[in-house]
Amino acid sequence: MRTRLRFTLIAAVLLILLISAGALLYFSGQKKTPEYSLNLLNNAIKQHDLATFEKHFELNTFYAQAFDDVIAPTLRQPSDSGLNDFLAAIMAGVRQSFADSMSEQTKRYVETGTLDLDNNAPEQILAGKFTELTDFRNMNFKKVQSVKVDGSTAHAEVLVNQKQIKEDLVLKLKMRRLEDETWSVVGMENLQEFLASMSAKKAEKLSVLNKPLAKKLAERIAITSSKFEHKKNNRFGVSYAFSFSPTVEFKDVQVAEFAGQVDVFNKNGEKLFSQKFVSSGPFPIASKQEFRFSWSLNPFVPNEKTLIATPGRELSVKTEIIRARFVDGSEIKLLETMPGSE
Repeated sequence: MRTRLRFTLIAAVLLILLISAGALLYFSGQKKTPEYSLNLLNNAIKQHDLATFEKHFELNTFYAQAFDDVIAPTLRQPSDSGLNDFLAAIMAGVRQSFADSMSEQTKRYVETGTLDLDNNAPEQILAGKFTELTDFRNMNFKKVQSVKVDGSTAHAEVLVNQKQIKEDLVLKLKMRRLEDETWSVVGMENLQEFLASMSAKKAEKLSVLNKPLAKKLAERIAITSSKFEHKKNNRFGVSYAFSFSPTVEFKDVQVAEFAGQVDVFNKNGEKLFSQKFVSSGPFPIASKQEFRFSWSLNPFVPNEKTLIATPGRELSVKTEIIRARFVDGSEIKLLETMPGSE
């Protein structure tokens, strides 16, 4: 009887040890998965743990790739010979400056939960615009949807919720295995598609929110017709300009100042040019007036170069009044950004 009891106790102890060892191996294995490292990143942001964040997010590598994917294509001029050495050196300098600025902004955000986007230093402007474009501050991590591991590289799909548009979006992240067998994010594989999708969804939501505001504006002021031209603006042909002439109708409330926007598209529906215009009055009630606005075009900016070369008959414009201030001090203006942004 004692022997059987001793055997039972030994078996129970062995079973506990086996279960404990199995649990230890399980959790040890979990720590080596990309999912575990992604959850560490999410918690590091919440807890303002910069050391953990930097270990599992290679900031400079990530933002250097973001520059290559999103910003560099808009700065390059297409040519048969490609970039010359001089331009390549400039681009390399801008790339590093951008990566450094974004890294510093990200560290500041992780540490404090806030961002300073008002810095007008040249090296900060590009980073600030990119931060506004990506708008990661307004995203909540939901879950890791899938992970594929290929040796020391992993490809993870992460579901996030964009708080302003209240929709889920997928981030496709590239990860690298570290020496301790945890993982670090090194890049985003769908950045262009992600930004395009988020921008389109925000524009759609803004359109819905602006519809009643646009109706109120139209009851007081409206563009009834417009014309445009783009041409060389001096006899030597060394500079170009886009000129826009809208006819504006002022209705039953006296307008002190108005602002509008004109967007120019090619025949494929691609936006080549966009500008805001402002004019101050006051303007007579129940009157119409034609205005003329003009902007220089830079042939070294890709879209403006395309605009210069495109015949007028292949262009179309979309224009609208976006703000009106009245002599009584009231104002109506369309939303330009989603409400509720942090």
